[in-house]
Amino acid sequence: MTGFLRLILFPFSILYGIFIILRNLCFKFNILKIYKSSIPVISVGNITTGGTGKSPFVMYLAELLLNNGKSVGIISRGYKRNSEGLIIGFDGINPPQEPEKTGDELSMMIERFKSQGKRFYAIADSDRVRAVKYMESNFTPDIIILDDAYQHRYIHRDLDIVIENSVESLSDKVLIPAGNLREMKSSLRRSSLIVKNYKFNRFSESDRKSTAIRYESDGFYDNFRNKLPEGRHDKITAISGIADNKSFYEALLKYGFEVSRHFTFPDHHRYSDDDMELILKNSENNNIFLTTEKDFTKIKNFGNLIDKHHLYYLRINVICSNERIFEILQENNLV
Repeated sequence: MTGFLRLILFPFSILYGIFIILRNLCFKFNILKIYKSSIPVISVGNITTGGTGKSPFVMYLAELLLNNGKSVGIISRGYKRNSEGLIIGFDGINPPQEPEKTGDELSMMIERFKSQGKRFYAIADSDRVRAVKYMESNFTPDIIILDDAYQHRYIHRDLDIVIENSVESLSDKVLIPAGNLREMKSSLRRSSLIVKNYKFNRFSESDRKSTAIRYESDGFYDNFRNKLPEGRHDKITAISGIADNKSFYEALLKYGFEVSRHFTFPDHHRYSDDDMELILKNSENNNIFLTTEKDFTKIKNFGNLIDKHHLYYLRINVICSNERIFEILQENNLV
């Protein structure tokens, strides 16, 4: 967005800010009602648009809870899905719903945790209150995680976690539509914990003492959980459709891959046969294709690529700078 366009949109950002202030006051004085679940609720969100790494953190949190003996239910609005209403993404028993019905991020989480069986559940619904009530009545997990729900205040949360990028742009300091802020920085006061995301970069010395996370590769895997053999792999074709395609490309270079072509698409892109034909036609007969875990849930369904070539996704682990996340879970009796 150009500076001129931001200037034109700035008055609308002021109006939006007034709306947000009035809305938050309505929650503060109980004009807008908040539903309190019988199950502990953790919200993971942010105050900016774009990719701050909410989904990888939700998976990290779910894995941490599962490893400590808890059953987990994840609720997402299912952004850009082609379905409406409440969709049971995974009920712990039956095969999961396809990505088109649950949304990209929730589909990725289901793929990661479906082996947990009846210790893991997932629902897509823009009406979070309805989804929480359904989770209470039908699955009753030990803990519910709300994905991307910091601004969705109709649900009481026992823990409110906000993810921020370690480096902010000027747009991250201005309200939408002129900038990227969903609400004012002052709203961070109602959060339980702020986590800075360094993505694939190393922690600075100062942030080792704060609550910060970064990504570390757990390797590249195919549809059968086979790991890409170590060694030199030349002329890799990369495919990504995420909020920060550049970070994925830089990660591949960091791990020593020679990327001959990187096909980039908008975040939440719905891949088509035409996309696959374009990729195959312009990939120099490459045999190995690398993509993100989120994109893999969609691309793996295209037989013209996966049947003839090797498709692997980058599985990432979230690494924390300190033990604060586990401590705050303990303080709130969540582990």
